[in-house]
Amino acid sequence: FFTPYNGYLTLLFSTLLAWGWVKPYFKSKQPERIKKIFYSLFPILILFLPLTPLIFIKTSLPPHIWDEAVYHYISPYKLFNELTWHFRNLYDNVPRLLDTAYISLFALTKSYAPARLLHFFVYFTSLSSVYLFVKKYLGVFAGLLVFSVLTYLQIPLLIQSTWGYVDLGVTAFITFSLLSLVEYYIKKDINLIYFSLLFISLGLGTKYNALAPFLVISSLFLTQIIFEKHLKNIKAIKFLITILASLGLGGYWYIKNWIVTGNPIFPFFFNCKIPGCGVGQSFFDW
Repeated sequence: FFTPYNGYLTLLFSTLLAWGWVKPYFKSKQPERIKKIFYSLFPILILFLPLTPLIFIKTSLPPHIWDEAVYHYISPYKLFNELTWHFRNLYDNVPRLLDTAYISLFALTKSYAPARLLHFFVYFTSLSSVYLFVKKYLGVFAGLLVFSVLTYLQIPLLIQSTWGYVDLGVTAFITFSLLSLVEYYIKKDINLIYFSLLFISLGLGTKYNALAPFLVISSLFLTQIIFEKHLKNIKAIKFLITILASLGLGGYWYIKNWIVTGNPIFPFFFNCKIPGCGVGQSFFDW
């Protein structure tokens, strides 16, 4: 928010943030797990192979769709001349987690292709997760069938995943959250609720339409710990870390909105310091 856009600064900051997690990441043998998961994805990678030329072409395009050219992607002029993030209008204030990642990648590489690839990979990872989930409980054939339907019968969505629009990104985060929630009800492992909250926080930081599933997941979480007497299983430090991580993964947008505008979900529902807030604000007029 307060420094000029700089790809190398972003890379340094991200590396410093990640450093504290490197040791536990390798200690818990995550690279080996990822390697095994990659091998288990081999059937859908083969299935997806005919569509890779399409993805290559779509991710190579310059900004050309309305909103991605207006505000999702940063212009070279703005990148080189704007010294801080301005909170002047609707699109500067709504949650912009993925947009921030787009800006960082463009600042680092001077190309829009990595931003398009990021959005595509987020979406493709959600399809892969659905495949693994269905495969785990219903078998390989069912998993391949679901993946085929979601991919080949939804080509427009696949193309949209290469756009700067964040809709499919937030849908992917919601999907991860819901899969974690369903897995919790199967396994009764309270850690899966934490994962669900973390994933939905990424969605909250990306777009407001993650608010509805967030309220559902939070309600279920509270119901579980109160009525099923899971309160004793909730470790205070882990719960606190989850809340702080949720704020760091996307919740900070709502704190920022509250400080800047007086409305955490600016400009919807509540009045605030600047004009155009509340139920009757002009966003819906068109």
